Amino acid sequence: MTMDSSLYKNIKTSRDLNYHVYVRKPQSNKPSLLFVHGFPSTSYDWHKQVHYFEELGYGVVVVDLLGFGGTDKPLNPELYRMKALAGDMVDILNAEKIERAVAIGHDWGAGVVSKIAVYFPDRVLAFAFLAVGYHPPTPNFDIQSANKQSTEALGYANFGYWTFFAEKGADKIIESHLDSFYSLLFAADAPQAWAKHFCPEGAFKSWLLEDRKTELAPYIAIEAQKFKDNIMSNGGFAAPLQYYAARVQGQDVIDDKDVPLDHYIVQKPVFFGATLRDAACHPGFYKMLVGKLCPKATVVDFDTDHWVLFAEPDKVNAELQKWLDTLEL
Repeated sequence: MTMDSSLYKNIKTSRDLNYHVYVRKPQSNKPSLLFVHGFPSTSYDWHKQVHYFEELGYGVVVVDLLGFGGTDKPLNPELYRMKALAGDMVDILNAEKIERAVAIGHDWGAGVVSKIAVYFPDRVLAFAFLAVGYHPPTPNFDIQSANKQSTEALGYANFGYWTFFAEKGADKIIESHLDSFYSLLFAADAPQAWAKHFCPEGAFKSWLLEDRKTELAPYIAIEAQKFKDNIMSNGGFAAPLQYYAARVQGQDVIDDKDVPLDHYIVQKPVFFGATLRDAACHPGFYKMLVGKLCPKATVVDFDTDHWVLFAEPDKVNAELQKWLDTLEL
């Protein structure tokens, strides 16, 4: 199942950045669904959602995020500030003259959708988050403090791998051990493998340098080679890793420190798909945030690891449709 290549176009944003975007206009009075992927992915991650919701008459807008696929790949971490990326999404909606949209994100895409909710709440009708829930501004974010807190709570630093991904030369290490990288990223025993070898600080780098491998999850085995070919034919990992460099450097703090507290609350409808076996993006943490800050939230549990779009695509489609049907759009 592929996405119609003729429906991709290049859209330049107000930051003079070129985005590669799949666009199909809605039928009748349906809104458009803006799908935003994460790392290390492209718009292809959403192909099963695209086909499903197109048949229901929804418009779809599916981006290759900055640094990925056919979109520009700058190597300046400042350009990957989440507020700026959210602004790019608004520019894309404006360029296509889409007035009624629902924003849906997975992984870093959920981070971008969170910033749309904070900085451009009136531009979108509702927000959906998969694996990574809504998270408010973090004006005091510090990766070492965050990892210390998660180690105390979980027994391991769930974002310890960020420091490796932000290192100079991390892209070359990953590219030199691609099979090792993808086998851990999509490990069949992801909860255990991630808690031990992926998340803790220094663990992922050691795994790669030892060129270790483990069994791939069955739902991803066929797709894994496609992912490797795609990212390596589009510039490799240097640009995608800028998301981690930007966070570790505290780039978002620059914007988040000026957000009033009342803007932390999302007043519009929210869907959160919690991935119960996700060792990095802990579902309990995001459920807590969504419960506190999203008064119109619907929370659905998925008994999967992080890669819910591939592990349970039919349930993702059904639950999103059910939620969309309840909204007055």
